[in-house]
Amino acid sequence: MVLNQAGHELLVGVSGTMAKLEGVFRDLGADPMVGRVRISAIGVLTDHFVLPAIMELCGAHPNFEPELLVHPSLEANDLIASGVLDLAFYFEGVSDERLVIERLGTISAGIYCGVTHPLFGREDASESEILEHAFSVPRVGGTGRSIDGWRVEVKRTIGMNVTTLSTNVRVALSGTFLTVLPDVVAASYARDGTLCRLSASLTDPMSIWAANRRNDGRLCPSCMIKHAVQDVILAA
Repeated sequence: MVLNQAGHELLVGVSGTMAKLEGVFRDLGADPMVGRVRISAIGVLTDHFVLPAIMELCGAHPNFEPELLVHPSLEANDLIASGVLDLAFYFEGVSDERLVIERLGTISAGIYCGVTHPLFGREDASESEILEHAFSVPRVGGTGRSIDGWRVEVKRTIGMNVTTLSTNVRVALSGTFLTVLPDVVAASYARDGTLCRLSASLTDPMSIWAANRRNDGRLCPSCMIKHAVQDVILAA
């Protein structure tokens, strides 16, 4: 059985009230981390920040049932507002008056290349030398900017577009293109000598944002998960 058009319209209309009631019931319960919580995050965020926080929460709350999903920022916001998602993490500072959107912290990023790239081993390569080479770039997000921390005022040559930041690790290792990677992702490859970090300052720190409904209650799982993920970010 599936909802018809009238059913979909009714669901959208009552989803806010349903979410508010759910928040009240959670506040009244002994353990708010009970049942399924639908969480959206992408690639690097999931693997390095969201998943570690969720695994720790699972150990502390045996009845917590997280569901990890993947949605871009604007789509995730719409799904939260309609009650389909509970929480989303992303790299873009979008605004939405229907939601609570909070910056949890920042992570550093740098320009990396693999061993067969002409700039490998040239940590001191100048900005002009770097800009002579093409980059692999993650897709443009809802704000119209690429989501890898590249400074918007600097123009670069794009040789490839990819879907996620994590895909850029494989591209960087190939040595075909330069890539901008979060340092937390590239650190192990830099240590073993398969990636080289160039020192030019052409990137900004990458902000991590979280979005959830405004009426989720005082002790909502979304708030507890946000705080747990923020702790992981600060530790990193």
